[in-house]
Amino acid sequence: TESHFDLTCTAVISDKCNRAHLPGHIQQQLLDQLMEFEGFMASNEQLEKVDLCTLVYRCSLLCNLIHCALLSRAIEENSLFLKELFGHVTGIIKYIISMVMKKHEELSHGLTSVGSAFETAGSILSSFQTFLSAPIFRLRSVSNRASSVLIKGVTVLLDELLVEFSQLFSRLSSSANNSDSENTSKMLPISSVNLSEDLNPFVDHKSVVDMDFDMTDSGEVDSITASGSGSIGISSRLLEWKLELVGVISTFFSVSAPHTWEILYNLVEKESDVKVSHAILLNLCQNISASSKSLSSVVHLIFDMREKCASLLLGSADCLTHVHALLRTLMVTRDVGQNTDGKLQAYNEVSNENQDILLDLVTKGTEISITDWFFRIMLIDCITHFIHLFPDGAQDMIGHFLNMLHDTDYRVRLYLARKMVVLFETWEGHDELFRDVCSNIGVKMVQFSSEIPVKSREVLAVGPQSVPVIETVLITLAHLSVHSEEVEFECAFMISAVAAIQPSQRKLEYALFDSISRKLSYASRSKYLDQLMGPILFRWVACEVSLVSLVKVQEMFGFDTAKPKEFIEHICPWLLSFLILRGDAAGLNWISKTLLQPLSAVIKGYFVQIFGLCIAAKNGTGPEKDLAETVLYESLLQLGEISEFERDDLIRKHMVSIVGVLLTVSSTARQSELPYFSREILARTIKQVVDGFMDTADDDSADTVVIDKVNIFRADRVFKVFCFFTCSMFI
Repeated sequence: TESHFDLTCTAVISDKCNRAHLPGHIQQQLLDQLMEFEGFMASNEQLEKVDLCTLVYRCSLLCNLIHCALLSRAIEENSLFLKELFGHVTGIIKYIISMVMKKHEELSHGLTSVGSAFETAGSILSSFQTFLSAPIFRLRSVSNRASSVLIKGVTVLLDELLVEFSQLFSRLSSSANNSDSENTSKMLPISSVNLSEDLNPFVDHKSVVDMDFDMTDSGEVDSITASGSGSIGISSRLLEWKLELVGVISTFFSVSAPHTWEILYNLVEKESDVKVSHAILLNLCQNISASSKSLSSVVHLIFDMREKCASLLLGSADCLTHVHALLRTLMVTRDVGQNTDGKLQAYNEVSNENQDILLDLVTKGTEISITDWFFRIMLIDCITHFIHLFPDGAQDMIGHFLNMLHDTDYRVRLYLARKMVVLFETWEGHDELFRDVCSNIGVKMVQFSSEIPVKSREVLAVGPQSVPVIETVLITLAHLSVHSEEVEFECAFMISAVAAIQPSQRKLEYALFDSISRKLSYASRSKYLDQLMGPILFRWVACEVSLVSLVKVQEMFGFDTAKPKEFIEHICPWLLSFLILRGDAAGLNWISKTLLQPLSAVIKGYFVQIFGLCIAAKNGTGPEKDLAETVLYESLLQLGEISEFERDDLIRKHMVSIVGVLLTVSSTARQSELPYFSREILARTIKQVVDGFMDTADDDSADTVVIDKVNIFRADRVFKVFCFFTCSMFI
């Protein structure tokens, strides 16, 4: 049974809803209900009796009905009924505009309170989010000119409403800046206070409840005069309303992105409240417009705000939030090629000056000591996005990125494990990057790729190590193996070695290999690991990992734990060659005992694989070159108890199989390593084998034509070689 450990977090968004079709009789029923609803709307046009949220939700419903009618063509686009529906929408929007204008005037003259400005049973922000996200505003084209004009009329009115909301916000900001407590108390009577304990813990709970009940008893309300707790409630309520207005204004990005961005930018320049400024700036970052000028403006705004809040830890964290939002938006616009308003990007790259500022802001973020783990995850995202966007200037980020491997929180390390692949997706030199990663993981692991291999006994000598850290390291290795062919073998070996040394981690390793194999489209974990068997076993022997432990993890390779002999027989073609090259007599004798055969019989049984790999190593350029020559001339004869004549006779008899073995270890990598070899080395090796072992001409360059004295490449034998090679690829 395979385990499951998902290496990816995928958001699935279905677009099939627009393709749904209802039966005709159901469409007709809905159309009849729509007619009834329109009649109800026409007979109940006393909008002043309806609160703001309900009005906005009503607009949302009408717009969705219109959109469905346009898509299904259930109603003619030039019909009077459709125009009446549009008329209801425009009528409601005009009423809301007049209501906001009236409230603005009343606030300007101190005639009303903030709380009574929008007495409503629900959230204004939620209602506008629902309304302005209606699909009708995203229609690129409408077949009928009349409908297009009607939709345009709605968007024009919404643009007017946007302006009125911005003016109301400015009015509230100017009221907040008024330091005269008497004027403030007149502006904000008790009716505006409706706080919960968590928003204002300083206000006595009973007094707040009493205020709320008294609000409905009398049309006249008293002002708070000399109450400290009351002033705190007032400022909190005003701040709450300003923040909600920022949210409401930001919902207009879906309808009029450039104008909304311009309005928010003008507001943030004049805003004195730090919290409100942060909220506005966050929306600007999330909806950056398509001009390089606006991008530069936002970058400098973030930098200026960071300077203002340099002494405040929370302020610095907020600045990183802005950087995170901006970089994420740039990533989306880069990948999609469009802005949120559907227009193509007007800038292709960020100026060097802005890159330097962003780099400085992210670097400063790494210096903030905040215990919140979520903040550190956001920092990881910032570094990841910056590397993706500006690889030429992101070299300095690598050190900060790797340092976070030592984070004390498991969640941070786990998130970093998934993001570490950005280094390998961005830059070449994966071997060097991998060494940097391994040197920063915080635990000692069996490793072959380092300049001096870390052997099994060195890891065992360290003693018990942090289990959570090892787990996150294993997950990191799994992600890297999927995204980099250059380090895939090493990652698979390191995971396997941990499974051998630490039995408690085996379930995790098996689950990781299951996920890797699925990600790389292998039928099973065993099929995947069988393709990596040679490199894993070569490293296993080189790092002196116990062969007994190899048998203990045979389940990882898809073998029954009760049948170790079958597993050993399966891996012997690789394992024997590596043990002989290393001169591991103890390992060879252990295999002989496990297979219940004399060592000489085992060597003769796997002569083809041993000889093929060793002669390729002899012609190679690796450190095994001299060892391979010793094996061919001495070790193979001694261990197999055969003479030179018998050896050469075996070569002639198994020529086709030997050539097949050589073809299976071919590699296209720039720097191939044992057990694989470049095509040039293999061409030279095949020429040497076919034209007579130990009896080749001096000119043995790879491009020399094979003489083929024994006619090894005649038609029937070529077919056998091809079959051998094909079978070895898919077994």
